[in-house]
Amino acid sequence: MAEITKALYDRLSGDATLQGLLSTYQGGAAVFSSHPIPDDAALPYVTITGLAESPFDTKNSLGRDVSHDIGCYDEDTGSAVLVETIKERVRTLLHRYELPITSFTTVIAEVSGTLQADEDGVFGRIVTIRLVVEEV
Repeated sequence: MAEITKALYDRLSGDATLQGLLSTYQGGAAVFSSHPIPDDAALPYVTITGLAESPFDTKNSLGRDVSHDIGCYDEDTGSAVLVETIKERVRTLLHRYELPITSFTTVIAEVSGTLQADEDGVFGRIVTIRLVVEEV
């Protein structure tokens, strides 16, 4: 859902603390919600991926249960402290936060897990945000 992806992007890219931890891309924080990531993007950066969606309807309302993976990546310098700090900031920004989403009210916002996604030369940490939203 484009509205949810935009709300996630706005929340992450607009946070001064997270901005200070990430590289910049085209004048803003290196937060990406489209793929592939641009070839000229420099680490560290955050990605918003992995959309999963199912209905969350009740007798009196229409809703959706949506999950996104939020990937945090940094250069492998021998220490994963920065990527872990980025991941914790992402969690702080999203867990139990009522995202302002056009036409929806947030019922549940929970961030879970940490999946280690290290590759050659790159540290990666992925968390999942689950949002249950109701149409207004």
